[in-house]
Amino acid sequence: MQEIAIGSLKPGMQLAQQVSSPDDRLSLGQGTILTEAWINKLKEWGRNSVFIACPQNSGEGMQDLEALLQQAFELNKPKEAKPVIKNNQSLFLELQECCQYVESQLRRIYLLARCGRPIPLDELEQLARQKLYPLLDKQGAFIYIHAAGRADAYLYRHAIDVALLVGFMGRWLGYSEAEVQNLVYAGLVLDIGKAKVSFEIISKSGPLTNDEMELTKVHVQHGMQMLAGGTLIHPNILDGVLQHHERIDGLGYPLGLDEKTISPFARILAVADVYDALISDRYYRQGISPFDAVDTMMYKMSGHFDSHVLGVFIDRMRQHLTGSKVKLSNGASGNISFFYPFPNLRPIVTLEDGTTLDLSSRADVSITMIKVS
Repeated sequence: MQEIAIGSLKPGMQLAQQVSSPDDRLSLGQGTILTEAWINKLKEWGRNSVFIACPQNSGEGMQDLEALLQQAFELNKPKEAKPVIKNNQSLFLELQECCQYVESQLRRIYLLARCGRPIPLDELEQLARQKLYPLLDKQGAFIYIHAAGRADAYLYRHAIDVALLVGFMGRWLGYSEAEVQNLVYAGLVLDIGKAKVSFEIISKSGPLTNDEMELTKVHVQHGMQMLAGGTLIHPNILDGVLQHHERIDGLGYPLGLDEKTISPFARILAVADVYDALISDRYYRQGISPFDAVDTMMYKMSGHFDSHVLGVFIDRMRQHLTGSKVKLSNGASGNISFFYPFPNLRPIVTLEDGTTLDLSSRADVSITMIKVS
């Protein structure tokens, strides 16, 4: 299948997945042959792209695939970024432009893999080392990770977020810059194996069944095979990709490793992977606040993570989010002004009218969103 921009759709193309209207009252099923009317309807629904079935003539389709992708994503044509930042602050524009570029390249690479083409590992490494790693030095990069992302872009945005998160964590944990670069690369290719998992499962608009979950778990083995079959990759990166779903209590997968055998990279990747998954919008639910996410990881997922890695992450996360604009569950907005000593996760917020609200004593009010405007 191929992901095609709405503007590049032609009558006669066949949908490779179901597409629903914003209110879920009307759907175009998998296999629908597009007409001009259906293409116009997709535009009315605000869709940016849809997945189209690959041509049955695989030889001809493979020959033209690069050209189709080039046209669909307009990779050679400068695109005007659509800011997620309301006031278009210059602080975030460079971050946004870079991340959107990386996302477009990931879409192309994943689609090539789905259609049977080899993974261009050299391109992935360049994206990690030359595009994402330098962002660790950009002011506001940690806050940018919390910018609202589209649910239909989760697979690619998650890879970018995890790459940046583990880069920060590597520095906070005292890793060398060479190791930090390797962590960023590991984060970017963390879920590359999902390119070999059915797209109907990856994009399902609801929780997975047990059978679907078992099929999804195989992505770590797929990822290892795809990475190990290419250019020489540092063993720490391979260990991290294979083990990032292992858990300290031994209840993870695919090997059921425990605290004594999980690699250092995998411990870092596990924290970043789950944290970003919790705060991100998905097809079937909205993301939760960073504070609810770490609360979940500390208490509801106790025993899953390396306590030192998680503790350092939470401590530095609180430092980076101090001063951030937030939206509260009661509709008010303000800035985080102070955190009590760890493990208290509920800060004092200075509201827009100048008053303060101590969330540690207000169980009825919580932070729902980090605002980047």
